[in-house]
Order: sequence, then C-alpha cells, then structure tokens
Amino acid sequence: MQIDLNNYSRAILGKYKDVPLPNNKALSVISNQKFNEYLKELGKFAELNDPETVVYYKGNERIEKTFQKWQLLSTHTGR
Repeated sequence: MQIDLNNYSRAILGKYKDVPLPNNKALSVISNQKFNEYLKELGKFAELNDPETVVYYKGNERIEKTFQKWQLLSTHTGR
C-alpha cells in the first residue's frame, strides 16, 4: 500500500525518523485516558460551557447531575 504525503506530513514524519518507537510505529501513540484529558482541555478552551443534565437511575431512585459540556467530552463522544 502506498500513501501520498504532502510537505506537512513529510515534515512531521521526518521529525520523528530517528526516534525509536515500539512496534516500528511511525509516530508515538497516546493512551485513551490522556487523549480524553486533552479533549476536555480543548473543550474548556473552546468555552463549551452550556449546562448538560445527565439522568440515570439507581434502582428506583432517579439521579440527575448537571455538568458543563466540556466535562462530558471523551473519545466515545465522537462515536
């Protein structure tokens, strides 16, 4: 398989060409936990401050919690 690269992607790959990475990966990979932290940080920066109420039940007890939208961002949100 061949992937065409533009100058920007070539520069990024060139930056990491001498860095030893596990499993012969071209770029480093961050964990989902760290990625979710970065998403929340971006959401806060983007001022996603609208309130969002999450409702769930524990037995027959109804529980409502209100969060700012940035607090609910995660990799699962995009799915």
